[in-house]
Amino acid sequence: MTDATVPADAAALPAARTSTAPIVTVIEPEPQAPLGRLREWLAAEGLTLRMVRPEAGDPLPTLDELGDGLVVLGGPMSAHAEADHPWITPLRGLLRDVVDAGVPTVAICLARKLLPRPSAELPPHLPLMAPSAAWWTWS
Repeated sequence: MTDATVPADAAALPAARTSTAPIVTVIEPEPQAPLGRLREWLAAEGLTLRMVRPEAGDPLPTLDELGDGLVVLGGPMSAHAEADHPWITPLRGLLRDVVDAGVPTVAICLARKLLPRPSAELPPHLPLMAPSAAWWTWS
């Protein structure tokens, strides 16, 4: 099992859970926009990270495979560049699913743009940090 202190390239999650630490899936669309210091903060909270890199060919998880939460990072691509980044459409669907299911989520930059429209579709309890970020808290 990968923990938040393991380098990102060593992030594979076994089929069976061997720890009680909450598991958070981190989707990193672009290697030039890594988890960075957020990795340290999540580790300090005792979270186990599972890294997914769609640009490197990693398949996106389903809602049932996320674990206890989701962090989706950004990248320089447009939220409408599905032709060049075919994982954008499934990621948009996954983000819609996490909103509907109430999964604790951090959406940064590109990910925030892929969320359902804030004014019409996001739950009223969703606090917005900034126009390019949104989050749900772990309880």
